[in-house]
This record gives sequence, structure tokens and C-alpha cells, in this order.
Amino acid sequence: TGSGRNLAAVLLGADVVKNEITAHAVAAGDTCPGVNTVLEIGGQDSKLIILRQGVVVDFAMNSVCAAGTGSFLDQQAARLGIPIEEFGGLALQSENSVRIAGRCSV
Repeated sequence: TGSGRNLAAVLLGADVVKNEITAHAVAAGDTCPGVNTVLEIGGQDSKLIILRQGVVVDFAMNSVCAAGTGSFLDQQAARLGIPIEEFGGLALQSENSVRIAGRCSV
């Protein structure tokens, strides 16, 4: 899936290539039956996928800016001197919510 899906398909000899929205929906349904929402924070974009009975009914992507993506979060953790593995747990301890822009400020 993702930006490397076509190369991975060639290397693995896959006969079918699916987009990452479909791949996330199938994997989420297999891992957590009855799931309704998938939030994926990738290296290049973020996705919100809404499912009903395992079928994608809507999705939204942030692909305009790197804010909120995995690479952005890696950079911010490094700037703060916090291991990325601890970043999520610290965020969950916060009593204040933070908005991350969906558009690039450059």
C-alpha cells in the first residue's frame, strides 16, 4: 500500500494492487471486526476512513502539508528530545487539545 505499492507489487509478483484506503479498511476489519473508523498517520499524509459493515463510505486525506504526518511528528519529537515511541503516550496525558493545521503555512 502507500506510495511504494506499485514497486512492492513488482517485487512480490502480486497480481492485484489495491489503493491504501481499501487496504486499511480490509486490514482494520480483519484485525478489529466491527470497526467504524480508521485514522492513519503516514509519512506523507494523514487519512480518516469511515466504514459501515466493513465497507468504506467516506474518507478524507491531508495531502497539502506535512503537518500531522508521521515525518512531522518524528521531527517534533526529535526537536523536543523525546523518543517517538513515547510521543503518543505523552500526548494522551495532555489536558489541552491542540489543532494541527491541515494546510501548509509556507
